[in-house]
Amino acid sequence: MGTIRISINLFFGLTLGSIPNLGSEGSSKVGEEHVVMNSGSLNGSVFRKLPPSRWVNGFGFLICAAAILFSVFYLERTLYLDPCPLCIIDRILIIGMGIIFLIAMLHNPARLGQRLYGLVNLVIVTGGMAVAGRHIWLQHLPADKVPECGAGLSYMLENFPLHETLKMVLQGSGECAEIQWKFLGLSIPEQTLLLFLFLAAVVLVQIIRPSNSKKAA
Repeated sequence: MGTIRISINLFFGLTLGSIPNLGSEGSSKVGEEHVVMNSGSLNGSVFRKLPPSRWVNGFGFLICAAAILFSVFYLERTLYLDPCPLCIIDRILIIGMGIIFLIAMLHNPARLGQRLYGLVNLVIVTGGMAVAGRHIWLQHLPADKVPECGAGLSYMLENFPLHETLKMVLQGSGECAEIQWKFLGLSIPEQTLLLFLFLAAVVLVQIIRPSNSKKAA
């Protein structure tokens, strides 16, 4: 009887001694899964609060349209500021983004289509930020480093190949280095860069939002 009792105590002691380790590992795994599930649900809840894709595309189109109307009716026709070649390129890129936003809003495709439209606009907005950054760099050059004024964009398009025209425009000219107007201490190219950064954020929302988020109104 004494031997049997010792064996039983030894058996239960070993068994109970191993249970806490298993419980600790199990609880840590459960805790990790709980954290992952909570982070996933948090990200999902954030995206579920976003407006539908059609609304976001419509908002992007309105921002682009407002920027073009501001540049034409206020900067040109009210302040009588002529756009330089780099400003014209920025306007063309903004118009291009607006067209993509409008098509995406009217088409309102599923998740894959929204991402394709977003990727196209991402390429355009990246080019816009590069052009605006180049323009800002020209405006901060020392006076002796500023390039001379060149021909207008229409003249270059009529007399040079497109790649040569783009090369000359991106090199900049004296008129691109001139600061014509400021708002809140920001020049027009600096304002344009902020606009492109904002549009890039709108585009990224359309690209990274999950497929189960809202599609249409």
